Amino acid sequence: MNCQIRVDAIEALPSKTLAGYCAIVSPEGILELHDKLWRAFLSRVEKTRCFEERAFYGVCCNLQANGLFEYWLTAEVDPGDQIPRDLIPFHLSGGTYGSTVENCDFSLPKVYNSLVQDWSAPPDYALDWKMPFIEIHNPGPARGSVVKVCLPLQFSVLNYKEYVSAYLGA
Repeated sequence: MNCQIRVDAIEALPSKTLAGYCAIVSPEGILELHDKLWRAFLSRVEKTRCFEERAFYGVCCNLQANGLFEYWLTAEVDPGDQIPRDLIPFHLSGGTYGSTVENCDFSLPKVYNSLVQDWSAPPDYALDWKMPFIEIHNPGPARGSVVKVCLPLQFSVLNYKEYVSAYLGA
C-alpha cells in the first residue's frame, strides 16, 4: 500500500527528557534493528511502572556521511522519575516540526524512504537534517503503532529572502 506523507500541522515541539535504548544503524538495517530494539525495550519497560501509560518516542538523529545514524527508542521521563540503570537518558531539544498523521499501514523504513525520495516540505520550509526525526507511538497495548511522525523543519532562507522582498519591499 502506498502512503502519501503529508504535513498536517507545523508545531513547536518542546524539549523533553527521555530514557531508552540507542543503536547505530544504516537505512538498510533499520527494520531488523527496530524489531529487536522494540522487544528489548518493551521487556524492560514492562517491569517499570512509571512508563506504563506514556507514549514512546523513536528518535533518528546524528546522520553521518556514510548513511549511519542513531536510532533511539525511548519514553518521556518526568523530573523525579527513577530511570532504570540500563536505560540511557537522552535530551531531545525542541524545535519546529511538521507533524504527519498517517491513515494506513506502513513500516518505518518505508516512511523514511518515502520522506527522502518523495516528500516535499511545506511552503517556506525545508527539512532540517541536523535535527532529530521523531516518531510518537501510542501508549498502552498498541505500543507498536505510530501516532505521528514529526519532521524537523527550518525556515527556508531562499523563501525568507523572497518573503522580505515581496512583503516588506526590501
